[in-house]
Amino acid sequence: MPTLTRAAGFSLALLASSCCLPCLFKRQKPTPPPPSATYDVIGVRKGLRGFIVAYSESLCRGGEVTGTKGIAELKALGIKTVVSVCPSGRLRGLCTREGLQLVEIPFGVSGPAEHERELFLKSMRESPKPVYLHCKTGTRRAGTLAMLYRMKMGGWSFESALLEFLRLGGDEKRDADLISSVKPQQAVE
Repeated sequence: MPTLTRAAGFSLALLASSCCLPCLFKRQKPTPPPPSATYDVIGVRKGLRGFIVAYSESLCRGGEVTGTKGIAELKALGIKTVVSVCPSGRLRGLCTREGLQLVEIPFGVSGPAEHERELFLKSMRESPKPVYLHCKTGTRRAGTLAMLYRMKMGGWSFESALLEFLRLGGDEKRDADLISSVKPQQAVE
């Protein structure tokens, strides 16, 4: 049986006397994004992770749907389509039962491939609006597709879309692969 070092035992004793263990594992409240003229912060809603940000009347972005309360919140916002970067069987069932269209575009932190970017843009053109775009936290992968939306459907420059992505919680170093996956390529002469 492993033994605790004296320091570890003291730390555990101090911890036990000052706080209960469940307190240590409580999820931190997300920090709201700063206000901007280019998006509206809808806020935190039950059953949805993180903050919801509205880019337009057609697109909102946020974190994963965690249950029936999240679907109810989306319906209250008028959402008609869910674009999921991290779909699950539970989400499929909830969307089907509640009459929401679900578009699944799973990709990792290396960023969306060309066919995934095209599927997202097609869903933004053809799916019932408004659309709720989400990944796990609503920041990194969903934010990358929101950059693509801004550039391809809003006429934004890459630099403007990147600044908004960073303002909404993206990180230029950590998310370098995601960012480069939607960066327009320079033509080679």
